Amino acid sequence: MGISISLKKITEMIDIPDSMLPKNEKGECLCPKCAALIPMCTCPVQQNEQHKKLRVTPHIRLEKSGRKGKTVTIIGGLPNDKTFLQKLTKSLKIKTGCGGTYYIENNIGIIEIQGDHRKALGMIDFSEY
Repeated sequence: MGISISLKKITEMIDIPDSMLPKNEKGECLCPKCAALIPMCTCPVQQNEQHKKLRVTPHIRLEKSGRKGKTVTIIGGLPNDKTFLQKLTKSLKIKTGCGGTYYIENNIGIIEIQGDHRKALGMIDFSEY
């Protein structure tokens, strides 16, 4: 009754930083699986990472209903990755100086920041997270 995980599965779960990737003679990063340049790689893991970055399209709105007149800025349309939401929420709380929380509803990540911060949050580049 031991756990049996293939080496391929383990390498897919590990997030390798660019500094650890093999490089060619020009210094360009190569895929550790197929030895192709990273932009030209056709491995499933590389494709999933590229698609994951393209799916983040946040929707910023203001809500007052059900909060006893208090305003809350809602950021919806985020991926349902708990660590991503936790990191982004912490950063937004620090930048706005307000409290907030995150949760996942219907496989969509949602962040709530206390107060009206639509202008400040509209200028943040979400692709860096």
